Amino acid sequence: MTDDTTAILRRLDAVERNTSDQAKSITEFFAAVTRIEDGVERLAPLSDETVKFLGELRDEEVKTLRVLGRMDEEERKLVFEAIDLTKSFRRTARFLRWLAVGLLGIFLFFNQLSEQIGKLLTTFQGGPR
Repeated sequence: MTDDTTAILRRLDAVERNTSDQAKSITEFFAAVTRIEDGVERLAPLSDETVKFLGELRDEEVKTLRVLGRMDEEERKLVFEAIDLTKSFRRTARFLRWLAVGLLGIFLFFNQLSEQIGKLLTTFQGGPR
């Protein structure tokens, strides 16, 4: 074989590979379009608000919804009660923290007030300074 023939065969091989890659890409494109059309058909009967809500979900939220969907009513009730209980604990802890801070502030206020009153009384009584 001559060099020209070898070069032509190489080009034909490259064109053939390129054509098969393009065909594969076109096939993948149409498969993706079909999947999108299937998804649109499934979302068509849903309201716009529902579609917007579903579109904004993150992956972990989708997993959570799937798990909750597989639970029976009693298990779901227990989960929601546990969530409410956790909220109550956190609310109570926040209240107790601010109660402690408030009581400490009141204690310091009365401590300073009693010192100032004591100084004021010693000034008016003419006692030792």
